[in-house]
Amino acid sequence: MFEYLTQQEVYSQPEALKKTLDYLLENREKITGFFRSYKGRRIVVMGCGSSAMLARSARMIFEKSGEPVSSITGGEYLVKPESYAHLIKDSIVVILSRSGMTTEILRAARTMSENSNAVFLSVTMKEENDLLPVCQLNLLMPWAYDHSVCQTRTVSNLYLTILLLQAFRSEDSKLEEAAIQAVEDSSVFLNENRALLENVAKRDFDRAVVLSDGPMGGIGEEAALAFTEISMLPGAHFGVLDYRHGPIVLHGPKTLTLVLLRPADNSYQQDMLEDLSKTGCILVTVGGEGENSQLNLPVKTVKDDCALGLYLIWTAQVLALAKALECGKNPDQPAGLDAYIALK
Repeated sequence: MFEYLTQQEVYSQPEALKKTLDYLLENREKITGFFRSYKGRRIVVMGCGSSAMLARSARMIFEKSGEPVSSITGGEYLVKPESYAHLIKDSIVVILSRSGMTTEILRAARTMSENSNAVFLSVTMKEENDLLPVCQLNLLMPWAYDHSVCQTRTVSNLYLTILLLQAFRSEDSKLEEAAIQAVEDSSVFLNENRALLENVAKRDFDRAVVLSDGPMGGIGEEAALAFTEISMLPGAHFGVLDYRHGPIVLHGPKTLTLVLLRPADNSYQQDMLEDLSKTGCILVTVGGEGENSQLNLPVKTVKDDCALGLYLIWTAQVLALAKALECGKNPDQPAGLDAYIALK
């Protein structure tokens, strides 16, 4: 038995992901029918907090099939809805939300619905949430709901859903196979690497930097947030090579650095790892040949790089959780945070 909900939720991800995979496969026709009914419309992906970060990954993943795609936060829309009228008109709004109860998301969706011809698809985890009546299609996954404040299995299940929404609507068999492979790998990846990552968490670091690129940029932001919320240490995200352009000046021996490596036929990523190692940082790599790293977690060949985002978030969550426990912190209750935000 685990002492904290966060532990339970992190390590129950394989079961939750399998349920989500089965659920989405069962609803494939409903999902593809929805997108076919509104073919040619712009897609706008909306979220708040963690789901806003995932929306940024979703934008780049959905863009692979050539349609116009945007991502926004519920809050930015709410401040000045009229400035987004051109974006929302004739759009499909895909809403990502753990609870379906966050004020910015609810007010934004209702305002869009009342003032445009947009149609809505929601992905939520809380049963009987307030977002459901607004949307034409609701994908509801209560088995992936996180009861602790910080989102862990909710994040991985939302990201899996993003991958499969794109795979279904664009008939991308490689992306679908990569997503299924990641679900099949999840139990082994989490269990085999747990002790290795717990040993890294015993090292002396006071900040974490996550480096990832492209479609994995948004989920990389969420990986950095895991350190901030769960470990209660400063976490930051940057692009892999772009990190040299300023932020690296703060890098040093007490910086935990988590880098997602993408398959590439050049030396740019390895050169970056060499530069990072010269700072004396604690270096962990995921996804490829991590020369110069203290810990490398390789991933067998995936048919689509986008699926690597799942391996990245699992690694960050286990590291952040282990560091919190190592420091005697309660990962379920970070000070000043609530599971979802209710505005006045």
